[in-house]
Amino acid sequence: MQKGEIMWYYQIFGLTVASDYELGEAYPIAPTDNVDVTIAWEDMADEYKNPTEMEIQKGSGHIRHMEKDWSCVRYVRCGTFIMSHGNKIAYYLFDGYDKVLVNQIMLCYCMTVISFQRKRLIIHGSGIYYKGKTLIISGDSGAGKSSLASEIMSRNYLQMADDQVVIDIEENCAIAYPAFPIRKLCVDMVEKLNIPKERLLPMPDLEEEKYGLILKDEYYNRKAELGGMVILQVGDVKEPKIREITGSEKLKYITSNFFRKEMYETEGFPPELFMKTVVVANQMPVFIITRPDGKMTIKEQADLVEQVL
Repeated sequence: MQKGEIMWYYQIFGLTVASDYELGEAYPIAPTDNVDVTIAWEDMADEYKNPTEMEIQKGSGHIRHMEKDWSCVRYVRCGTFIMSHGNKIAYYLFDGYDKVLVNQIMLCYCMTVISFQRKRLIIHGSGIYYKGKTLIISGDSGAGKSSLASEIMSRNYLQMADDQVVIDIEENCAIAYPAFPIRKLCVDMVEKLNIPKERLLPMPDLEEEKYGLILKDEYYNRKAELGGMVILQVGDVKEPKIREITGSEKLKYITSNFFRKEMYETEGFPPELFMKTVVVANQMPVFIITRPDGKMTIKEQADLVEQVL
């Protein structure tokens, strides 16, 4: 694929993005000269373009290198992507690339790395515009955060982010930014919500079958203050229980739910990010919901959230 002119403009994680590659799932905006991030094709050196034999055999993405302001990832079926200085994504696509997968790499991985390079906080979870602020629903894989997010959204609240919530500090206030108007759903959730598959976009995933639901009126496209965080876990209880986390323990729970922890392992935890985390902890109440295993209690969990927030 050869380099083209900048033709598309998007708002992603509160950043204005100019791109020569169309990102169909991103939130489009009018052309502007005030650009934060540029996405552009680049004819890279062979060491970045050519997959290794191990990568070909594995058939999956591989982080080649990561430094403070530079990161490279290569996907055998798609191409190579280099993120630098928090303002540029260079890409080189292979013949026969999967467009949907490329879109997800750029949105879910590249833009996340760009946000990290810009010293922003990124929490793994769903962001919901809830009573004028941002509610984050987090937890380990399989805890049921997608189900809880679906139940809360069904009560006339709007999605801001599906899998990663990007946060920064503005005038000593913690702000969350909208991601892009698409919601990833596993097969069980598609069946539970009774969504016809013809309405869904098949989403490439290395571990499980997933689909993307393009949001329209259900998406909130503006920034909002942080209002609360709920962390789901499964425990030995008969009914869902909720408790608030206070004091220094809040920092532990917030940082344990950071997105893409390998980025922090590479660079460490910069003092600037620590200070931002302190602001978040001081502003945002954090709750733990412990739910029973093997029992449907989604409505009860959502009721608990509405009671405490």
